[in-house]
Amino acid sequence: MNARLAPLLDRLDPASLEALRPPGDHDEEADPGPAVARLAAAGWLKACLPVQAGGQGLGTEAAAEAVLATADALRALGRTDLALARLYEGHMNAVKLVERYARPALCELVRERVRAGTLMGVWGATAADPLAVVATDDDAWTLGGAKAFTSGLGLVRLAVVPVADPVETGASRLLVIDVDDTARQHPRDWRASGMRATRSGSYRFDGLRLPVSRVLGVPDAYRCEPWFEGGVWRYVAAHVGAMEALVDTLVSELSSRSRDTDPHQRARIGRAAAMVLGGRTFVERAALEVEMVDPADAAGVERAVALALLARESVEAAATHLLALVERALGMAAFERGRPVERLRRDLGFYLRQAAPDAKLDRAAATVSLPGPGIGSWW
Repeated sequence: MNARLAPLLDRLDPASLEALRPPGDHDEEADPGPAVARLAAAGWLKACLPVQAGGQGLGTEAAAEAVLATADALRALGRTDLALARLYEGHMNAVKLVERYARPALCELVRERVRAGTLMGVWGATAADPLAVVATDDDAWTLGGAKAFTSGLGLVRLAVVPVADPVETGASRLLVIDVDDTARQHPRDWRASGMRATRSGSYRFDGLRLPVSRVLGVPDAYRCEPWFEGGVWRYVAAHVGAMEALVDTLVSELSSRSRDTDPHQRARIGRAAAMVLGGRTFVERAALEVEMVDPADAAGVERAVALALLARESVEAAATHLLALVERALGMAAFERGRPVERLRRDLGFYLRQAAPDAKLDRAAATVSLPGPGIGSWW
């Protein structure tokens, strides 16, 4: 283990992570604010910064040890609280985008904010009244419209937000925006039954004038691979962590009823463990491929992206199977409000439903179908 990463990873033990959540707090409406504050105090938020900026390189460093440590961190948070893992993955992605594309002045401004404990996010979902640049001048862009599914509403203070380029048709631009104006926040727009604690409402930008210094990168930087579609491995790592928690909960529940020696239940435990360990292995391999591929190698980039998308597909299928297995094993207890397993199965079931899964699978399949030596030699 990389010596400089060890102190942070030492905090990934179950006792330390469980302390992020108040005892007995399995309420779907639980306030994630205290847990985010504990993450900041423990150094997790600034850990996403590069080493030279005072961080640990989680999500921003391409060395194999750092990539695997990032996967470990996301799995560990997914085991503890999937909503918190979602917020942290968004923070990690936002920091990565800034580090990759920002001019020096904007990069340093964001670094200072993160070192001070600011939670960031990436708010990419399009609202019914989509965010748009309604006017521009030499100094600022004036915005209108909204973003939906704004995870961390009221907790995220600085967001990376894509918007249609006001000049280049069909292109997008990234903006770095302060999003702590409570008058613009609409938490009641979050009506999903799962992942309630992510506070994913909507945010309105009407009349906001953003200095041009807050425009991040070149047109379409957001869609650059292997980090756009390829970056799905990060949230899939959180999914695997939640699957690990489901297996642990299954074993605990069955043991408490003295049912863990029943041969049918033992078979379920074995199948569940196999699915989880397979998912972890797949995600780690995809993470290494995506983060370590040469961006100038177009074929290598496409293969890395395909592997990440296939990992997403495989883990989604395994997690869906696991949820059904746990429900069958535990029966009505899996649906009893207030029990950890009930919130976990509801949160994971929702978080698995990412946008455009068929398109993601189709892209991966197209890569596998290219002329070449065959799938056994692609990776």
